[in-house]
Amino acid sequence: MRRLLILLLLLQTTLIASAYDIEVNGICFNLTSDSTVAVTYLDFIRMNEDYYIGDVVVPASINYKGKKYAVTAIGQKAFLGSSYLTSVALPSSIITIGDRAFGNCPALVSVEIPEGVKELEDAFASSDRLKSIVIPSTVTRISSRFIMNCQTRKEVICKPITPPTITDDFPIDDYDYNKCTLIVPKESIEAYRAADKWNLFNKIGGYTVDKKKGGMNLEMAFAEFTENGLKYMVTSESQKEVMLYGYDGEKPTGELTIPAKVRGYAVTSIGGRVFERCENLTMVTIPNSVTSVGYRAFFGCSGLTSIEIPNSITTIGNEAFSSCISLKSVLFAEGSKLTSIKYGTFVYCRNLESVIIPNNVTSIGDHAFSSCDSLKSVTIPNSVTSIGRGAFSVSGLTSIIIPASVTNISNIAFLGCRNLESVQFAEESKLTSIGDGAFQACEKLEPFTFPVSVKDVGKDVFRNTKKPSTSE
Repeated sequence: MRRLLILLLLLQTTLIASAYDIEVNGICFNLTSDSTVAVTYLDFIRMNEDYYIGDVVVPASINYKGKKYAVTAIGQKAFLGSSYLTSVALPSSIITIGDRAFGNCPALVSVEIPEGVKELEDAFASSDRLKSIVIPSTVTRISSRFIMNCQTRKEVICKPITPPTITDDFPIDDYDYNKCTLIVPKESIEAYRAADKWNLFNKIGGYTVDKKKGGMNLEMAFAEFTENGLKYMVTSESQKEVMLYGYDGEKPTGELTIPAKVRGYAVTSIGGRVFERCENLTMVTIPNSVTSVGYRAFFGCSGLTSIEIPNSITTIGNEAFSSCISLKSVLFAEGSKLTSIKYGTFVYCRNLESVIIPNNVTSIGDHAFSSCDSLKSVTIPNSVTSIGRGAFSVSGLTSIIIPASVTNISNIAFLGCRNLESVQFAEESKLTSIGDGAFQACEKLEPFTFPVSVKDVGKDVFRNTKKPSTSE
């Protein structure tokens, strides 16, 4: 027993001693190369506790034993648990910030992430007094856990012109982002509204840069009001536009007509999750003023039986009509400006019988019509170039015509379509690739030949089928 205690003490001492390599002016560093260092935490046992207090300034470089080292990283857990840390000034030399670097810092109110950082992990978890975060223009990739924690922020200023990729390492769809305002370059507002996971934010504002003074001019104030039980948010005062983003009181029931104009403002968008799980909503009339329908806007509206999409709509968010199990009819108005059917838009619409996809659509997203058991007929226009992963999987399709414009059919696109008997390819087909399991478990599928343009055929394309021939 005594020997075990001694070993544990030795191990603890070793862990504490090896937690950091250098301590300079009250900041702990680890050597990362012969010329660079990263800020790290105090030790494994105490972490930081009351080590970092008040305002901390991280230097761009340090001198140690007569040698200069550049400070290029804030390591994992570097300031984790610093109860009395209020602000951190980071130098422009920083290019990486590790996971939970500023996590659980309850007094932290200010951190400016320097330009040059390209990736952001979940650096600020449980630091809830930090109400504003500025993401520099150099960032290209952000952890989904970082975004999930933005629900507690007042605002997030995201400077990249192109929306950074958000990873899939953590499911973030079920969190409420209405408390946080996302502020992006004015010219990128629509790009962020359309981008996967960024479209979880209803409040997306724009800014311009004051070239003379160098500051930021915010373009949107997000005034809000309620009219006839529906909640609206001003998205453009100059253009007199609002977003419908919620309702007051109990869930809407029966038939609902969304107005084209309210209090002198045009209703141009339906925000994310507005009518999510309004089970007793049976009919919705969308005016021709609306140009976008947000993420999961009508998700789980199990009583909704039909919907007409006006030709003004250019964007429909992921899973917008997912799990509308009574939805039988979807009609796209003539002259539709819609350009894509996105991820899971109509997934689990089990009573949807037929769809005519409008002519401007160029892509059918992953699982767009998956598990639509009653879907027997889909008309795909000659504008579509790609059919996504599982786009029509486990649906009730009996036949399909692939237009000449389609170049790619992704993995498991028609997996488990047990009633699918006929697949035809239009003349002069441009199809080049068919993904793994694209027609797997289509038990009734009759033999057919691929267009000569097909160069790449995946694995198990015809597993558990009648094994059609693969090429002309």
